[in-house]
Parts: sequence; C-alpha cells; structure tokens
Amino acid sequence: MNDAQEHPDKGGDGVKFKLIQRAYDVLSEPDKRAHYDSTGEVEKSVEEELLETFGGGAFRDTGRERAQMEKESLADAIVSQEKNKVRTGRGAPSPNTV
Repeated sequence: MNDAQEHPDKGGDGVKFKLIQRAYDVLSEPDKRAHYDSTGEVEKSVEEELLETFGGGAFRDTGRERAQMEKESLADAIVSQEKNKVRTGRGAPSPNTV
C-alpha cells in the first residue's frame, strides 16, 4: 500500500494515515525500531504521556482504550509495511517479521 493513498489531502483516511506515518517513524529510526523489536511496544508520544499523567475519570479510560486500539492498529501497519518491503524488494525482512 502506498501511504500517499491514505493522505487526507488525497481523500484518504486521516486516522489510517497517522498510523502508517507512526509505523514509518518507528521503522525508519534504528533506536525506535530496536525498542519495538525487543519489547513489542512503541515509545509513547508527548500526547500519550500527558493523557496518562493528567487524564482522569472516564476521559482516562477512553484514552487507554483508544491507545490500546492504536497500538494494535500500529502493529498491523508495521507488519503490513514490512511485508510490502519484502514483496517489492525494498528491504530484507527483519527477524521478527511474521
């Protein structure tokens, strides 16, 4: 999949584009990639840190649920990007690629 197809300015889904962009950010930086490969988790953004620290009540619960859904979607986006790289020959599969 071409991430440009999901760009909101091109009529794509903004949420999906954000997830693809975040997956790219993780995969393109060796430190972030190593952290993800070793823990299966993505380092939190400033927004996520603030929500976790200062969010309260129902807002906090909603934020956690959304963060979990985004984490699962991000994992799917990372796997999809890696498969696309292997399929198009733009990179070697990582040891953890499914």
